[in-house]
Amino acid sequence: MIDAHLHLAEYSNILERIKHWQDYGITGVVAVSTDLTSSYRTLELKSRYPNFIIAAAGFHPEHPLPSSRDLHEWHDLMSHETSHFSAIGEVGMPQYREDAFHPYVKEQYEALFLEMVQTAKTYHLPLLLHAVHTGAPLVYRHLQAHKIKKAHFHWFK
Repeated sequence: MIDAHLHLAEYSNILERIKHWQDYGITGVVAVSTDLTSSYRTLELKSRYPNFIIAAAGFHPEHPLPSSRDLHEWHDLMSHETSHFSAIGEVGMPQYREDAFHPYVKEQYEALFLEMVQTAKTYHLPLLLHAVHTGAPLVYRHLQAHKIKKAHFHWFK
């Protein structure tokens, strides 16, 4: 069994937890990231437990938008460490209702998502998706338009 979605960077006592999970038959985890810091942390954990952790880097859509500096550094991280990442994620759209965000903010999140889609295409990596309620059709349309064939919907309503 593999846990297909875990925010591993948020856990403490990782070695103890991995041993515990392995005792229950878990052979690996897909560790998603929420921002630049957790992308680095996920990479560090992957280097320590390469046979257990499947690493993903991304910007969680329920978090504040990244600064241009963080986004640029994240792209540098991806270009230098591509072989250590197996996916882009967790990425997607944040809104629970169509009117939950000001349209300008929604456009910014959509632009970030499209940048993540392009990064996934560039590195031939699947996307790990967060697409809630009205965000789901939008995300799905972008996947179709960009001919994304490998994606995992973690949060899909």
